[in-house]
Amino acid sequence: MKRRLLSAPALLVYGLLLAFFAASWSRLSTADLSWHGWIALGLGCVLSLGLAGLLMGLLFHSDRSGADEAARDQTAFRRDSAARSQRALDGADEGAGEPEREEPGDAATRP
Repeated sequence: MKRRLLSAPALLVYGLLLAFFAASWSRLSTADLSWHGWIALGLGCVLSLGLAGLLMGLLFHSDRSGADEAARDQTAFRRDSAARSQRALDGADEGAGEPEREEPGDAATRP
């Protein structure tokens, strides 16, 4: 119920702004739009704002659900394993049979 009370003034302000912009445009513009043009313009604005709102909602949902953390952990794991592979290749060229030593920062970055 509280959410509806908060969205009603926002919709009223949005409607008043839309009416103001439409009236201003029709008075100041030299180009005439047919009703089909106004409908297309209105649908384009509403759908664009709706898509922007949907994408922002997905962004917040992804952040709150922890999906971003799982992706970050995989990226860090791949970066660490690629660095270890490169060090192993570099070590194979210099001296085979030497044990691989861990860098001081390796333990802190492992998942």
